[in-house]
This record gives sequence, C-alpha cells and structure tokens, in this order.
Amino acid sequence: MDEPIMLAPFDVSVISSEHAVRDALRDVIHGLGPLGLDIEEVGTVELVLAEALNNIVEHAYPPDAQGGPIHVTCRHRQKGLFFTIRDRGKAMPDGQIPLGMVQDVNVDVMDMPEGGLAGS
Repeated sequence: MDEPIMLAPFDVSVISSEHAVRDALRDVIHGLGPLGLDIEEVGTVELVLAEALNNIVEHAYPPDAQGGPIHVTCRHRQKGLFFTIRDRGKAMPDGQIPLGMVQDVNVDVMDMPEGGLAGS
C-alpha cells in the first residue's frame, strides 16, 4: 500500500480587495494540488475558506477603509488539513466570536441570516 502524501506547509498572502478572496482561494487550491482531492473535498475547502475570507474583506477591512494583509497558512497533518487565517483589520465586536445559534431551516432561503448566524 502506498504511503499517504503529506503536503509541506504553505502560506498564501493577499491584500484585501474586491478580488482578494478569489486570488487566495486559487492559490490555496493550487497548493493542495499534490493531494489529489476530489471535487467534493475541494468544494468543502473553498466553501469554508471563502466564508472566512469574505468576512475579513467585508468586516475587518470594510470598503471605506484601505485594504490590508490577509495571510492563510495551511498545515497538513494525519488528521486532515489545518488552516490559520490572520489579518490586521478591525477586531470583532468586544473581541469575541459571535455565538452560533441553531437556526430554523424550515424557512425560505431568503429569510435565513447571512452566514448562518442568528442576530443577537
């Protein structure tokens, strides 16, 4: 049986802008190329990273502010892929991650909160 491929750690850096998320996702997916991920796995990575990166572009570096750096680090371990995302933008309110609350999924898609989080 072949030894599983262990990917060397890699970093992707972009400056927050209209195209930053697309550029970062392209570079991350390229970096993951040697793993030969299937389309669903690639889609999952893109979905999760896109949500986090879009939040940084939208909230940490809002349109009325000058864009700043966003750094994505990927580490491959036996238990999976681990990503660290760093930026120098505005902090979250009170320095806390919003509480995730169970959402009612029996509503029209247009009535669901952005990002799946309920308002406080």
